[in-house]
Amino acid sequence: MEEPGLRERQKQLRRLAVLDAARQLFGERGVDATTIEEIAGRAMVSPATIYNYFVSKNDLLLALFEHEWSDVEVRLAKITLRAGDDAVTAMTRFVEGYNRIDESFGPPQLWRQLIAASFTASAEVRTSYQQISDRFETILAERLRRLVAAGLLRPDTDIEALARSLSAIADADFHRRVRLRERWTRATSDVLRRQIRQVLQTST
Repeated sequence: MEEPGLRERQKQLRRLAVLDAARQLFGERGVDATTIEEIAGRAMVSPATIYNYFVSKNDLLLALFEHEWSDVEVRLAKITLRAGDDAVTAMTRFVEGYNRIDESFGPPQLWRQLIAASFTASAEVRTSYQQISDRFETILAERLRRLVAAGLLRPDTDIEALARSLSAIADADFHRRVRLRERWTRATSDVLRRQIRQVLQTST
């Protein structure tokens, strides 16, 4: 008889195989042009198996986004304050770490599809996207509080307002680079740094 723990691991492996197949096909063909049957074929499972995990293609799309976000949170936690950092340098490196997810997750085409789908997805999916955005603002606020504690930002800094501004800068930069298919260069980093410096200038 199969052990319950083994069954759960097999289910998780099948789910990951479906997510990986969806990521590949969405990147190759786009979300709209990809069918559940094609994803099932690439993952070597039945379409019924996919529906056991995901109610719809939008649900699968959200799961991809959430799966990547869990990895982003791990990577963000590893971006630490370095000796000699000022507030602008520290936050620029932090935002860059967040925005470079496209280079490891998939091609710009996939991200364009994900972004487009976020505007037409169900209310439940849009709410989940917003919750992830809100989580990033919370993480930004936590990082800003560390800078205040380190004496790199003024004690009276409006943390929440600053986190919202930095989140908006990060989102605008990310969407622009996905749209233009830009990779990180010194020039793009310098542009981001100038924007962050402008936001932080009243708090340093």
